[in-house]
Amino acid sequence: SCGLFLTYWIDKFLLLRRYQKPKMIGIRLSMNCINMIDFAFFFHAAGRIFFAANKNGENLGFESFLLLFFSGLFAFLPIGPCFYKMFRGQEYEYSETTYQEAKQHFLIDYDQVNPLSNKITLQRGFTRRLSQVCLLYTSP
Repeated sequence: SCGLFLTYWIDKFLLLRRYQKPKMIGIRLSMNCINMIDFAFFFHAAGRIFFAANKNGENLGFESFLLLFFSGLFAFLPIGPCFYKMFRGQEYEYSETTYQEAKQHFLIDYDQVNPLSNKITLQRGFTRRLSQVCLLYTSP
């Protein structure tokens, strides 16, 4: 009972007086995690072999070494940039742009594909085109 009372008041004090909101995390953490994904497969395979070798009586299979070999090739050779150049053209450079600037490079317009906003978007596009045509015929 005494421990429960003490725990309640200590937690209440720490929550209200000592703890803070965490600082905002930027794009840098996300980009670092994405760059480390290539090495995750290699470390998974190496850990699998390490733990299987330290366990008594377990036989290391050929597939573990095969997995280690191919994941090592993928992690340490520049296979990713080669794939980008072969299949995507040039590698995309990340830059911070506004939504309106990036919207020009989208393959589809989400408002036209979305069934809820499709009708409204088509009506706006039609009135915009109609006003452009009217301006062409009314201007001298």
